[in-house]
Amino acid sequence: MEQPLPTLRYGDLALTSTRPADGTGGRVQVVRRRPGGTWERIIDRPEPPTA
Repeated sequence: MEQPLPTLRYGDLALTSTRPADGTGGRVQVVRRRPGGTWERIIDRPEPPTA
């Protein structure tokens, strides 16, 4: 399990990220709050595949 970094929020948008346990790269995503209160991922940058 990876520790999340602080989430940045601006209205109904949020930027979340984690630092991988192996110290390489990182994961980020932008999410939007939906009318029902759930979050929908709109931009995702997953960790790149390892060689």
